Amino acid sequence: MLAIALRGHLVFLAMIAAACHSKPKPEVGPPGSIPSIEIASGTQRWVETMPTDPLLNAKVDIGSLRSVGNEIEYLIEFPMVFGTRAALLEENPSLEIPEGATVQYRERVTCTAKGPVNYPLARRLVASDGREIERTAYDVDKKRAEAQAPSKLGSHGPNPRSFVCWAGASKCQAKALVWPPPPNKTPLEHSARADKMDADYNAQFMPACPLGPPPAK
Repeated sequence: MLAIALRGHLVFLAMIAAACHSKPKPEVGPPGSIPSIEIASGTQRWVETMPTDPLLNAKVDIGSLRSVGNEIEYLIEFPMVFGTRAALLEENPSLEIPEGATVQYRERVTCTAKGPVNYPLARRLVASDGREIERTAYDVDKKRAEAQAPSKLGSHGPNPRSFVCWAGASKCQAKALVWPPPPNKTPLEHSARADKMDADYNAQFMPACPLGPPPAK
């Protein structure tokens, strides 16, 4: 009886060991972090980029990220603030915008060494129940050229488009997504030291691998 019980105990321990080895090791991240497996997964996962600022709190679907050449394509959603509503009505005075509607864009961004360069492909006005109210397609070549104008170039930091770059870089490094990023502590001076610090900071926002499924042909 003792031998049978001992054999059963050993089998049980072997089953536990096999189960532990069969599971991928979970990423270690602080509370509120997002596993990198959810980035560019093809499964919808909306994440708030500036939750402390309701006027600027864009949401990004991190599951939608995919590489298109040296750009990242993604979905981004903005709250219906007064300025957005006024701009939409200026374009189309007969447009009916219900309470709770949001504006979604399909965009592309290039994560450069200086900052994100983004432009829209299409825009959707979406009701709170998910119903599409309006859709607009853009001239992609025109929008890309406008975005690349020197006056439009931004810098990396705690903004929605930098969030996309940061998420992509986290995916490539198999690191849990933690946001916002650390502050850029580069001193405001013209020196080799400052240039290197700024370059090292911006490098954190540059994905080093292809993201998501390939574009549909």
